[in-house]
Amino acid sequence: MADRWPIGAFGDEIAPGLEEQITVLQKNGVAGLELRSAWGDNVVDLGPARLDRAAGLLRAAGISVSAVASPVGKAQIEGDFDAEVSRLRAAMDAATRLHTTRIRIFSFFIPDGRHTEFRDEVLRRMSAFAHEAASRDLVLVHENESYIYGDDAEHCRDLVESVGSPALQIAFDPANFVQVGVRPFDEAWPLLARHVVHVHVKDAVSVDRDGMPPYPARAPEVQLMASVRPAGEGEVSTGIEEEDTWRDYWKPALRVDVSFRLRGWGPWRPSPCLASSRRARNLPARPRPAHPNRRPCPCTWPRTPRARRHRRSCST
Repeated sequence: MADRWPIGAFGDEIAPGLEEQITVLQKNGVAGLELRSAWGDNVVDLGPARLDRAAGLLRAAGISVSAVASPVGKAQIEGDFDAEVSRLRAAMDAATRLHTTRIRIFSFFIPDGRHTEFRDEVLRRMSAFAHEAASRDLVLVHENESYIYGDDAEHCRDLVESVGSPALQIAFDPANFVQVGVRPFDEAWPLLARHVVHVHVKDAVSVDRDGMPPYPARAPEVQLMASVRPAGEGEVSTGIEEEDTWRDYWKPALRVDVSFRLRGWGPWRPSPCLASSRRARNLPARPRPAHPNRRPCPCTWPRTPRARRHRRSCST
């Protein structure tokens, strides 16, 4: 796996208990965990003792924590900001104890899609979050999500570029883009790739809005969940395994985390885990930096037919 992307997974989509999560990750050869919950409690609610226990179990299993998948920012924009700051500080404490530098966050639910009205308040809050994270050498990775400020590519880019802090980057969730009517790799990736440090391998089809107004009108949660598919079986496929998608924007910090989001699957029935992790491993190999004295590889040439043919067998 040395020439592939570092792969992690959402363990609580396998089982509530951390021990069961670890067992399935090991069976599937997944060496990273994006920790959202353990033993039925969210990571920000685990407290020092259970976080230290989790860190010990993961260390013994040889599994690293790719990110703390916190719920920070998954709250109403008109709600109590101090409560979200407290959750962020709990997430930062968790990151320190779990030996990771990344914390997944969101950018607040916006009423009725009124992004312009609440933009200044969102930027104020996200700037404060970034300042907190930077003070502890941590990085916040913003995940796009339905109904929050950063729901589509334009708003995600506005968010990270307006805050302008190295402590705020992008966690690219292609399935969530599908749910808001954005083509992930045709429309969102070109706008966001240079800010992306974290990618979720997750799939979806368009939300069934029969008889309902178009997005951003609210659809029932059950409709959103019904649109999620195992990796490779939805509308995300186009672009995710194209070499040009990754080659032009590769960076050493990029991580790939797998979503096993199908209810009813667990350690006793790990097929989606296998399918999703195999999907992630089918991504093109990570480009290797060119040797400073080597003639430039044709991979760096413009996107000509000759360059494309070369990339199929390139080992530089």
